[in-house]
Amino acid sequence: MIPVNKFSSRLGERVRLVVIHTSEGARDVDSLAAFLNRPGVNASYHGAVDDERFEQYVDYGNAAWALRNGNQESDNLCLCAFAGWSRAEWQRHPRMLELTAAWIAQRCVSRRLPVARLTDREVGDAIRNDAHRGGWCDHDGYTKGTGDGTHWDVGENFPFDTVARRARELAGVIPPVAARRTVTEDENMYIRTAPAAGDRKQDWPTERVSFGFDPPGGWGGRMGLKLHWGAPGGWVHEAKWWLRPGSGIGEANKPHDPVLIDLAGVAERYVGLGWELFPPGRADEIEVVLSAPGGVHIFPVYER
Repeated sequence: MIPVNKFSSRLGERVRLVVIHTSEGARDVDSLAAFLNRPGVNASYHGAVDDERFEQYVDYGNAAWALRNGNQESDNLCLCAFAGWSRAEWQRHPRMLELTAAWIAQRCVSRRLPVARLTDREVGDAIRNDAHRGGWCDHDGYTKGTGDGTHWDVGENFPFDTVARRARELAGVIPPVAARRTVTEDENMYIRTAPAAGDRKQDWPTERVSFGFDPPGGWGGRMGLKLHWGAPGGWVHEAKWWLRPGSGIGEANKPHDPVLIDLAGVAERYVGLGWELFPPGRADEIEVVLSAPGGVHIFPVYER
């Protein structure tokens, strides 16, 4: 927590709005906190997010000074960003958007509010009626719904659709939709095989490696390997895929026997990126026998 000592009592009001804002200047949570703590700056937020992290400024039991006459009824987050950003620019800040969705989900669940973005009219109703079900909005929604002030952040190009859905996923309101997911590079996935034993690729020393799969969210897509060869290239001599018994519905009686992958016409590859090897059916494990005098990066892939 970075304390910002500008707050007031909630005066017994029930919090029914979760509100997001933009800083319009500060690009990280530390510099925003330093600005808010300046003498003469009569503003604050409960917390802020930048491209790396979230920091809390004001205890949620107090009212931050972010929403003019709606402070007592709201929890407020500032994004270290600009309301004038295009949608494309917003999407270049995925960590900030993820933290924002997580904060919205956490505050709505904590306050027992629906994890739902309110219309401008609903925001006005929520301010006027302390029994309103509540929800979340941006400062622009508050301005339009109440006529209080002129702020229009976070801007019309903010990706409300993706942030709203992600907040609902994180709150458990809707199950997450599994996106195409590639396992990121890890040092254990780099294999340095033996040097070339001759000029013929067929004579290069081989390495046998296997990779298992346990995809998050369960099965439903396809799985495979991506191989990035170093110089002078690589050669896959054999590939098999395995299905463990009992690993899926209707699979309990299938034997744990390997199935060869047909490599006709696709086994040999030279220096390059992104060569893919996918089995013809669902696999729990893929085993390959390969040669790669310059080493090879192997990326297990699970796509939904």
